[in-house]
Amino acid sequence: MMSLTSNSLVGRKIFSVSSAKDDNPSVELVVTALNVNNGHNAGLMEACKTLKGYSIFVSKVRKYKQLVEDEYDLSHSTPLKLLADKRDVMNNLIKQAVTLAIDECNQENILKSFFEEYREEIITVGVLEYSYERHMQIVQDESYNNGFNNGVNTGHNNGVKDTTELFSWLKSNGRASDVLTAIDDSGYLAQLFAEYETWKKEHNKQ
Repeated sequence: MMSLTSNSLVGRKIFSVSSAKDDNPSVELVVTALNVNNGHNAGLMEACKTLKGYSIFVSKVRKYKQLVEDEYDLSHSTPLKLLADKRDVMNNLIKQAVTLAIDECNQENILKSFFEEYREEIITVGVLEYSYERHMQIVQDESYNNGFNNGVNTGHNNGVKDTTELFSWLKSNGRASDVLTAIDDSGYLAQLFAEYETWKKEHNKQ
């Protein structure tokens, strides 16, 4: 899924095993990543109307996300960035942004039948996706700082990998609500990690 908060990837980028390692790999793997955000790779978008429609939808979500955040700041004495706990506020704002984006897509006949059939599911997934992105950014920042302070370079990668695995496990078991709860509750997140580690041991997962 495209990020709801970022459109920074260039139009095309090539990744390879050799560029990520100091030694020469025995097998080279080269992957080309295409930016499918609105305004990039027009040829691909014209060849796949569904992908183009989804790209337009995501760009609208970003537009309305900024709009509802600005409106919140104008109508409240405490701006979003100064809130001690803004999880519930942001979830509501994201829900508003996704809803407005869906309505506008329906008006412009963009993926209209899809949005009409799966409207509520898309709104829920949009909130979850934003929460996941936000948490992963926090994990990356904390892992980087811990790694820097401790003189190690593995904190970032391990933190992201472990949290990604945990969230994937929760989502596959129909526990998306636990992901949302854990976003701003480090104690609950620790409980989920403990539960996940117990499950892996019981099922011999490495």
